Amino acid sequence: MTDADMIKHLWTHKTQDHPHLPDEALMFEKGDGIYVWNREGRRFIDAFAGLAVVNVGHGRAEIAEAVRAQTATLAYYPTTRQFSNRPAAQLAAKLAQITPGDLKYTLFAVSGSEANERSIQIARHYWLKAGRPRKYKVIALQRGYHGATLGTLEVCGIPELFQAYEPLAWP
Repeated sequence: MTDADMIKHLWTHKTQDHPHLPDEALMFEKGDGIYVWNREGRRFIDAFAGLAVVNVGHGRAEIAEAVRAQTATLAYYPTTRQFSNRPAAQLAAKLAQITPGDLKYTLFAVSGSEANERSIQIARHYWLKAGRPRKYKVIALQRGYHGATLGTLEVCGIPELFQAYEPLAWP
């Protein structure tokens, strides 16, 4: 099966709209530092600015080893409700020590989309608890990308990203 045949079955965020390259030319096989390569060996700068989990670049051996060591012990356990895991608690405590002011809590997220969605939820929760339910508006940069979740699409200000999903939840 060719790359072009396979990618037809992959539903990704905004896949089929690149004006200059076919989708299969944008399927990457390896990365090193700031670069990624496609099957034909063409090198691209990874200009996603650290989308999701590669904010320190590709191919970092020390990170791969840390992930291997941790997953050999405990691959994952959520920080949901009263549940947690030791590495998350250790990192949260370290961040509380080194951040300025009275920042004491950390809410971890897997991606920028999730982090922005959680920020909106925290702000909403704050104003509901403060007895001000009408404070629900979110200010965002016009045409600024803030994520791929439905909540973050609503604040993106990029009509071609959210119009297909209207009406959205926010007034």
